[in-house]
Amino acid sequence: MVSLPVGKLVELFLRLKSSFLIYRNLKIWLLVNKLMFFSKKENNSKNEFILMAAHQLRSPLSNIRWALKLTLAGDFGAVTEEQAKMLGRAYQSAGSMSGLIDDILNISKLDEGKLVYNFSPVSIVDLIEKTMQLFSDEISRKSIQLIFEKPSLSISVKGDSEKIKIVLQNLIDNAIRYTPEGGKVTISLKPDKMFLEVMVSDTGIGIPLNQQKKIFERFFRANNAIEMCPGGSGLGLFIIKNIIEKHGGRIWFSSLDESARNTLQSDAGGKENKGTIFHFTLPYNK
Repeated sequence: MVSLPVGKLVELFLRLKSSFLIYRNLKIWLLVNKLMFFSKKENNSKNEFILMAAHQLRSPLSNIRWALKLTLAGDFGAVTEEQAKMLGRAYQSAGSMSGLIDDILNISKLDEGKLVYNFSPVSIVDLIEKTMQLFSDEISRKSIQLIFEKPSLSISVKGDSEKIKIVLQNLIDNAIRYTPEGGKVTISLKPDKMFLEVMVSDTGIGIPLNQQKKIFERFFRANNAIEMCPGGSGLGLFIIKNIIEKHGGRIWFSSLDESARNTLQSDAGGKENKGTIFHFTLPYNK
């Protein structure tokens, strides 16, 4: 097999270098912002600069991820196994950067009350299927089954499709991220009289009992999650809880082995190493 020319690899990673330096600065901003949050201090000028940088990073980062994906697919020539591993790690890091940028921009809008909602009828089945397509590369890399127990009929809920997509992306991403290779992630729906319950279950690491009360708090990450995946903002679940509550719904979690006992009113927690089910509800479109 002819390997990808070294020159092309060098060019690609030089383009990555400047973006990852900004990524490092965004991680520093996140730490500073966390300290500021707990000490109740403000620094608007620095926040505005970082938010501007986050906005400016979005387009070049998309280009970098696209270039890495095409390179991994062999569009620019065959790659060796060693090159594929290196490029794969870069692609994962770029994905982490993208997630961090989204979290920073969303939490900023949330704090400033600028997260605008446009409620309309949403086909939840179509939205789930479109969102699942975003994870084709990751589930292939980890040999994870991503299953949607699709109902026979279409179901319409009232909500903001872009915000519901954020919720689905976060929960599916977490489920894949914290599930070992060869595991399974399942999405299912449970109709009720007033609300539709959406469930995202995994066969992952679960949530330690002594940390469950903090799981939806800003910046919080469970110890086993940090150990398995050191990167992460700790903002995702905080953001999506706010989104679901803005829709008039609620969100909670349980252990995979407790699912048979859960009802719409259940507040059962999870268990470590038992897999987790995240549940959230949305009102029907009437």
